Amino acid sequence: MTKHSVPSIATFAAFVQLKDYRLPTKKEYVRYVRRLGDHYQCDPATLAEDQVRAYYLELRQIRKFGASAMRVAKCAFRCFFREHLKLGLTWTVFEDLRIAPPQTLPLVLAREQVAALLQAVQQPRYRTLLGLIYHTGLRVGEAVRVELRDLRDSHSEHPRLHEAALKYLAAYLCRPPLHESQIEHWDPKSVTFRYRDNGGTLHRDTVTGSEFVRRCLQHVLPKGFQRVRHYGWRGAAAKAKWERILALLDWRVPAPQLSALNP
Repeated sequence: MTKHSVPSIATFAAFVQLKDYRLPTKKEYVRYVRRLGDHYQCDPATLAEDQVRAYYLELRQIRKFGASAMRVAKCAFRCFFREHLKLGLTWTVFEDLRIAPPQTLPLVLAREQVAALLQAVQQPRYRTLLGLIYHTGLRVGEAVRVELRDLRDSHSEHPRLHEAALKYLAAYLCRPPLHESQIEHWDPKSVTFRYRDNGGTLHRDTVTGSEFVRRCLQHVLPKGFQRVRHYGWRGAAAKAKWERILALLDWRVPAPQLSALNP
């Protein structure tokens, strides 16, 4: 069935031009009616109510049309049969087709709703960014450009942070190599702390105060250096992908040389 080869579709295309619809809406109405005729391989003006009802069921249950597409199909067929052809005036299919309205967020969320929304975000960096946007009112493009100096500089172009937001960001952006909760005991001579290695095994260690400070200072970068993070297949959460890449490359850890073992 070629474009507008059916008389009823051709007259319907002229009919919708009289409507005060947007041009894309007019085209969609004609397209949906033409697809209805293509489905039954006949002039859509000859269809009965049960056939239109069956086509609605196919769109929803088989083709998995969403609410927006179903709403266009409902309005297009109702305009075609009732307004254009003056048919189907006693049909109930258009009223029987129930399309639930979209569930939109309210204009202003309560604090409890915001807290639940942030708590549902699993990735810490995304939760931190959303918390920053909520506390400061920054746009997304502004929030992603915030630097550490903006949190301390009173002359920064970004708005000053609330104390709660500042503490929240500091725990993420300025996180120390060892959290204070991991320090189990300290005295003037030694420090006892626990940590997990790369394999996730829990360890406890007791070192002198000077050694503890030395280990912490190893994580402090010199001025002008930027900490490097790995993403994608080099990220910490992509260990299985990295092992798969090594397997495809047939790469193995080189065996230690005998000269290195027996100097």
